[in-house]
Amino acid sequence: MTVQLNHTIVWCHDKQKSSAFMAEILGLPAPKAFYHFMVVELANGVSLDFSDNGDAVVTQHYAFLVS
Repeated sequence: MTVQLNHTIVWCHDKQKSSAFMAEILGLPAPKAFYHFMVVELANGVSLDFSDNGDAVVTQHYAFLVS
């Protein structure tokens, strides 16, 4: 059995702005809507699924290897 990370949810206050900013700074294609998420696709098949959180957003950590 192989295991791969498929996606992770990124909690934010404005999924449109946050996902667009992430895609822009990483030089990735514009986010696409998927149900109630805005999805940023990474080169290795993993996606960052941005979702609005009405509550306080706590610190989250994401690490990227960038060439």
